[in-house]
Amino acid sequence: MSPIIMRDIDNLIFGDIALAELPYTDGSKTKIRPVLILTRDKNDYLLMKITSITDKKEQLDIEVSGDYENNLEAISVIKVKKISTYSKEILLQKLWVLWDKECGIVRKNLKEFVDNL
Repeated sequence: MSPIIMRDIDNLIFGDIALAELPYTDGSKTKIRPVLILTRDKNDYLLMKITSITDKKEQLDIEVSGDYENNLEAISVIKVKKISTYSKEILLQKLWVLWDKECGIVRKNLKEFVDNL
């Protein structure tokens, strides 16, 4: 596990942004990435991945600015279609909370994604 000190991860809720040690899709290694918390079920969290690769932004993805308040190093994109469930053990640190307006956009875009499955 990463040397980052764990804190504020026991009560994460929708709209919280946290750092997580996410496995690569092939399971070969992990990388520390920011994630958006959607919901929690006991020790598992439903997460949306966040990336700083903005040139591959899709229609439903949500751009958030990087600044000292939210602890993101650069403009980032919440990947609405990149939803996964992980154990809370991968969560390392809470970074910040989305604004209500941004949470509303996440809900709207997530609903649109699910409605079009």
